[in-house]
Amino acid sequence: MTCPFVMEELEGALKVMQNGRSPGPDNITNEMLAYLGFQAKRKILGLFNTSWKTGLVPSNWKKAILIPILKVGKPKNKGNSSRPISLTSCICGTAQVRPQECLTLLEQWTDDWAMTVNAAKTTYSIFSLSTKIPNLRLTTNNSLLEKENYPKYLGVTLDPRLTWCKQIETVQKNAVRRTLLLKKLAGTSWGADMKLLKKTYVGYVRPVMEYGIAAWGTASNFQKIERVQNHSFRIMTGGIKSTPINSMESVTGLESLEDRRKKKIIRAFTDGLASEAVRDGGGAIYIEWPDNSSSKISIPTGKYSTNYKAEAEALQEAAKVLVNSEATHHAKVVLLTDARSVLDALDNTKCPEVNALAQAITTLSLTASKLVLQWISGHVDIFGNDVADQLAKEGGMMEQIQQNPSYNEAKTLINSALDCHWRQEHPQHNSKDAIHKLSGAEQVTILRLRTGHNRLKHHLFSRFKIGDGPNCPCGANRQDAQHVLQDCPLESRGSTSPYSVSMGPSSVTTEPKTLSSASSYSDFFSN
Repeated sequence: MTCPFVMEELEGALKVMQNGRSPGPDNITNEMLAYLGFQAKRKILGLFNTSWKTGLVPSNWKKAILIPILKVGKPKNKGNSSRPISLTSCICGTAQVRPQECLTLLEQWTDDWAMTVNAAKTTYSIFSLSTKIPNLRLTTNNSLLEKENYPKYLGVTLDPRLTWCKQIETVQKNAVRRTLLLKKLAGTSWGADMKLLKKTYVGYVRPVMEYGIAAWGTASNFQKIERVQNHSFRIMTGGIKSTPINSMESVTGLESLEDRRKKKIIRAFTDGLASEAVRDGGGAIYIEWPDNSSSKISIPTGKYSTNYKAEAEALQEAAKVLVNSEATHHAKVVLLTDARSVLDALDNTKCPEVNALAQAITTLSLTASKLVLQWISGHVDIFGNDVADQLAKEGGMMEQIQQNPSYNEAKTLINSALDCHWRQEHPQHNSKDAIHKLSGAEQVTILRLRTGHNRLKHHLFSRFKIGDGPNCPCGANRQDAQHVLQDCPLESRGSTSPYSVSMGPSSVTTEPKTLSSASSYSDFFSN
C-alpha cells in the first residue's frame, strides 16, 4: 500500500474503468485516459505518486458536479424527492482503484488458505491532516466496509490526525478507575501501609499509563498522565493536595513517568585509538541498556591502523551490535563519540572510507524508533567516554589482523612515520618556542647563542683557523658565548646578566622576555 504506483498498476486500473461514465469538472473521460500514449501515462503516474507520497491532491479532484435525479413517484417540488449524483474526476477515480485491488488480493489469499474475513468486523481508516477526508467505497467479499475514525490497534486508540487525544482520554479514564482500588486500601488511620500501596500502584495502575507510551508520549500528553500519578502519590502517602510532588517522590522512591521514559533510551559510547596514531589500533563500545545493565566490547582494528580508522570501526561495530539486539527494536538510540572527523565524513557522500559505516548506521536507523549521533568532548570526565577509552586501549593490545590499508590510510601512515622520524632527529624542537615573536635581528642573535656557531674568536679559530687564537682579549679565558655574557671584564653588561654561572649557550630559554633580554646586550653576535 505504501509503495509507489507502477505502470502495470495504472494500465490495469484503466482496463477496469467503466466506459461511458460522465466526466467531472475537468471534462476528462475514462475513454480519453484509456487511449493515452506512453509519455502521457508517465505524467499521470508521476502525478499519482506525488499525491500518494505527499497526501496532497489537485483542487479539481476535490470538486464535484452535483446532478439531482428525481426518485420514482416523488413530487418534483420537494428537495428530498431527488437523489444527488456526484460527478467527480475520472483521474482521481483511477487512483482509487489501487486500495480496492489490495483488498481483492487479500480476499484471494484468505480463500486460498481456507480463511474467511468477517466483513462485519472489518473497517477502514484514513489518516490525514486534511480537514476534508473523503469516504471511500471499499468492499470485501461483496460487503461494503464501514469507515472507522478511531480504530483500536493492539490496545492503542488511533485518530485521523494522530494527535492521540482519544488514546490519552482512554488512558486517563482507565488509570483513574484503577486508582479507586488504592483508595479502598488506603486510609490515614487505618488500611494498608505504604509498601503495599506502592506495589499495588506499580503493578496495577502504572502499567496502564505506560502501555504504548513510546508512540504517544509527547510532552503535553505526559503532563496529563503525570496528574494521575501525582494523585496516586497522595493516596499512597496520605499527603494533602498542597504537598510538593518532589517530597512524595522521595518518600515513595518512585520516579516521574518522564524520567522513566528517559531511562529507556539506549546510550552507546564509542572510542578508538592507535599506538603512535599509526599501528595496533583498538576500538571500544560501551552500551548502557534500559534495564540499567551495560555491555563492554573491545575490538582490534588492525596492525596498521590510524586513529580515524579505529574510531570509524568502533562506530560500525556498535551499530551492528545494536541492530542484533532485541532491546533496540523501536527504542531510542544515541551514539556518542568524540570523533568529530568521522561524523563529518558521514555527511560527505564522496568519502568511500565510511561507506560501510554509513550502511550500518542506515540499518540501525530503520531498526530503532529514533537514532541520534552525538559528538562529545573527549577526556572531560564523562563516565561512558572514559570507560570506552580504557576499553579501546585493551583492544589495541589484542591480537591484530593484518589488513591492507586504503590509499588515504597509507598516506596517513607514511606521513605519521616521517613526522615521528623528524621529531626523533630534532629532540630540541619546541613548538611553543617564543623565538618567532622576536624581530629578525633578534632571531639571528638567539640562534647563534644556542648553536655556538658565531663570530667569536673561539669558534672562528677552532673551526676555520681564522685569527691569532681562541682566547679573549681580556686574557682570562677563551672567547665564547658563555665567557662574553657572564665572565668577561671587558663587557660592562656582564654583571647584569640574567644567566647563572652554570648556564651554557645552549641553555637559553624559550621565554619571550629572556630571549629579548639576551638579544639586547648581545647585538655583536649578529655583526
